[in-house]
Amino acid sequence: MQKIKFDKFFFLGLFVVGSVLANQYVNFVRWQDPTEMLWFCDFTAVILGLGLIFRNKIMVTLAFTMAVPAQFRWILDFLLEQIGMGAGRTAELAGYGSTVFWLSVNLHTIVIPISFFGVWKLGFSKKALIPILVYGFVLLTATFLLTVPEENINCVFYACDASNPGSGYLKYFLIKNLLFWEITFALSFLISKKIAEFFVERNKK
Repeated sequence: MQKIKFDKFFFLGLFVVGSVLANQYVNFVRWQDPTEMLWFCDFTAVILGLGLIFRNKIMVTLAFTMAVPAQFRWILDFLLEQIGMGAGRTAELAGYGSTVFWLSVNLHTIVIPISFFGVWKLGFSKKALIPILVYGFVLLTATFLLTVPEENINCVFYACDASNPGSGYLKYFLIKNLLFWEITFALSFLISKKIAEFFVERNKK
């Protein structure tokens, strides 16, 4: 971790952290639920922001390799929702008012491109796999233990696009949420690592 420099990474990091704080503020005013901070997009954006501020390759790599598979479906559903073809994941967003709508859209759409920029400029960290798996395990487990099925934060109780089944939460969490995402995050890291190595080798030629 390097010393803080007031450069483009610092201000990008501030923008990301500020986006999280703004999103959390309007959510807390509306729902008054501090567990909203456990949403993957918010927590991971904080890690990204701090990673940029401190120029920490592990944190930036973590944010990128986890956000690509986790947030892509949200972004895709949001775009499809605009033409009436969404699966319902973001269908209620417009009903929360313009402030919540735009702050949420901003937060969900900045993490992937900004983390990609961070990885491109700071480099891809080959040491990020263990932090990725530990972070994913801790966040999802904490969400399952600290929240309720009615909120279904991080979709730990049942599928995001499904109705509350009323039972079977633990089995779903262990197999279809925790195990699924840990494998997905590991694969995303390995694929990203191969791509990064390819471009590094090509630039040497």
